[in-house]
Amino acid sequence: MTFTLIVAVLIVNLAFFASDAGFYWLSLFDHYSITLNVIVFLYIQLFVFTHYLTLESVERRLIANKESMPYFYKVMIKKVNPIVVGVLIIIGIISEFVHPVKTVFLGR
Repeated sequence: MTFTLIVAVLIVNLAFFASDAGFYWLSLFDHYSITLNVIVFLYIQLFVFTHYLTLESVERRLIANKESMPYFYKVMIKKVNPIVVGVLIIIGIISEFVHPVKTVFLGR
């Protein structure tokens, strides 16, 4: 079953990306599947990890396993990462309006 699924995905990829319009499909796939979507989901994961799961509960789990979390990681997870990811989201939204994907295909 898994092998059949992998072969089917490879055939579909060959049909799209190895055709004459392969660069068009690749740039559409690259633009709409990787850029802003991944960053937004990263921000959601950070929010869930820091507010729903809380670092205190993660630290208790680590202590139960006789491990510890360095202070640097706590600061990065709680303060720096949400700011960096928020800035990346803002940059992604701004670039969506400044350089829309259709201008790439028009050569402008």
